Amino acid sequence: MNKRVIFTVLGLGLVLILGVWAATQLNFNFSLSTFTAEDSQENINYQSYSKKFPVYGRGITIIVDFEKEISKREDFEKIDKLTNHVAELKGVKGATSITSVRLPERTVFGVKKRRLISLKNDESFQKRLNKLDSYRDVTPKFISKDKYATCIYVDLDSTDSGQTIQRIKDCVSAFGFPKVFYSGSEVLEKSSKEQFSSEMVMLPIIGGIGLLLLFFFFFHDVRSLAIVLVIIGFNISAILLTFWLLGVEVGMLTLTIPLLILVLSFCDIVHVLYTFKQKSSEITLNERLNATMFSLRKALWFTSLTTFCAFVLFTFSSVDQIVDFGLVTSIGIAIAYLSARYILPQFVAIFRVQPFSKEPPVQLLTKKLKMAIRSYRLSSGIGIFALLIAGLFATLNFSINISPHKNLGDELGGAITFLNENFEGTRTIEVVLSDEDGIGESTIVLVDSIEQYLLNSYHCNTVFSVNTVVKRLNRFNHFGFASYYSIPEKIDSTFLAQLEEHKDALGLMNAITDDHKLLRIVGRLTDQGSADARERNENLNRFLATLPVDKDAIFISGHSFVSDQSMYRVTRLILLSVALSVLMAMIVIGFVFRSVRLMLAMFIPNVLPLFSALVLMQLLGIDLNPFSAMALSIILGLSIDDTIYITSDAVDKNDGGPLPGMLEKSLDKNVFPVLTTSLLLAIGFGTLLFSNLESNKNIGILVSTVLLIALLSDLLILPALLKWTSNSNQRNTWK
Repeated sequence: MNKRVIFTVLGLGLVLILGVWAATQLNFNFSLSTFTAEDSQENINYQSYSKKFPVYGRGITIIVDFEKEISKREDFEKIDKLTNHVAELKGVKGATSITSVRLPERTVFGVKKRRLISLKNDESFQKRLNKLDSYRDVTPKFISKDKYATCIYVDLDSTDSGQTIQRIKDCVSAFGFPKVFYSGSEVLEKSSKEQFSSEMVMLPIIGGIGLLLLFFFFFHDVRSLAIVLVIIGFNISAILLTFWLLGVEVGMLTLTIPLLILVLSFCDIVHVLYTFKQKSSEITLNERLNATMFSLRKALWFTSLTTFCAFVLFTFSSVDQIVDFGLVTSIGIAIAYLSARYILPQFVAIFRVQPFSKEPPVQLLTKKLKMAIRSYRLSSGIGIFALLIAGLFATLNFSINISPHKNLGDELGGAITFLNENFEGTRTIEVVLSDEDGIGESTIVLVDSIEQYLLNSYHCNTVFSVNTVVKRLNRFNHFGFASYYSIPEKIDSTFLAQLEEHKDALGLMNAITDDHKLLRIVGRLTDQGSADARERNENLNRFLATLPVDKDAIFISGHSFVSDQSMYRVTRLILLSVALSVLMAMIVIGFVFRSVRLMLAMFIPNVLPLFSALVLMQLLGIDLNPFSAMALSIILGLSIDDTIYITSDAVDKNDGGPLPGMLEKSLDKNVFPVLTTSLLLAIGFGTLLFSNLESNKNIGILVSTVLLIALLSDLLILPALLKWTSNSNQRNTWK
């Protein structure tokens, strides 16, 4: 064993050890806010005005589903008891439920805070229970629409939230409620970190095991299997080490990078091993290796370059998580190329891989494909027709949409989905209004018109604004009677002074800034997705333009609005990057092979799978968002590999076009590895179906299914189109 081999083995072992260590040092962040473009005008506006309103600390929501109508006093007593127990736990600052809400009201003896629901006796309980629906500014937050469930809002202190959340869960479980959900960023962060940190390791392991078993089924060679295991282990370790060195957080997109690199590198590994094992054993091992790497040098370089360029485009994004995804994936592709080009041959020599004892049984398939080439006009026509139909369908149904509660899946998003469907809704919309005059009759009239639009036309379930506080004060002044929750006929200086006096109890600080010059009207509604919200926002903007206020003094914003804008922008960026990747790959192909017709011949088999993916998304109800759009980029990167391998072997390097005999030889050489890698990669990405993240499942469905379409496209349509270029006497048409 020479020094080069020794250093290769030692270096690989070191990378494996460091990769395992780096996996334990990774930081996780699965918040959708990581997709926000910080320099966007929407985000700048939101960050600017939101800081002028109170910022609340960490908290979680306990959702108790009784699975029956909550109408008995003992049910509310149970909730009250749980609220008090939770409030006393270590790490909890306070807990609020429907039973602990106390509304201020004026009495003959002064100001008093009365419980919204009384638990003193059955008579007072029933009396207050019957009036709950009248307090529409409070009860929707605590009681579900069907009155089957209730929420308890818990404020946490600065101690370890993970331990506090566990104490809360233990406390709640002792009460034996039929069904309980936990919501809030603290809960989501804790649960997602636990699940996805293991997923990041387990999914590549599950995928790797499946790939290795199938690889052995196709190759029947333990030595080749060991080499695949070594190279994949090196690539994954190098990626984990890259995460740590660059300080990249593991997020909803970057989570899939190890699996992505695993399946991307598999393609080159299979082609190298298959080509090597086809060489005759009559020549020396080194001669076989040199001949193998020489024949594959162009394809290895070309496939890696096109895929690298496809992902490096993401680094030009203004969104950090997209940049991180593009950067780490591009580095991973470069590592996979270097390992296949330089490390793989070393281990082929070390393990002394032997040629095939007999050729893999694909002769019948190859023969059928050669026969199909003779009807190249029919196959080409079918390919072009399928492209046009799929493209037309995809274009007509094109819509970017994301629903965060759906994207998380059932396990993590169950609580958010329950809140969305049974309470006020999880989507918010904020109308921000600048008013130099502060609170006055004209302002209240203006705010009221906006409120009515949000409730009646925008279809918000609830709206909170300065008018909500005014109505609360009117109710307060009339001894707490719910019927007086309305705008008073007269708003004078005395009323405004009372408003300022009781602002904390009434929640005024959440609706208007301290200087009374900036107001916000917050609507909450059931989330139907960002595409639906965009249409509503366009109509809302048109309505706001009709109001007697300067256009620069009023605008729509809020966390959901900023998130929608960011998601829309990110999705368009990814789609643009995919389109540019196709264009770039075709230009490089046309330049290298000096043939426009050849460029068009390779264009159709690679665009057809992309359009097919968009059609499949429509049929399966998968939203087009950053995650599914990323699947399109993955599909392009994988499908173009097989196209390049088949074409590079069919094209004569001097003439710049396919020669009749070379096309059949290319099929003889590439049918088995193309078929093998496509099936292996489809199954490899199929492991994403085991993910707890809905976006990962969608990527798994799309990539696994469309890769099979790409396989048919490369084996049936591509050869026919290459035959067309050969029979069209198109050599040197680039000139």
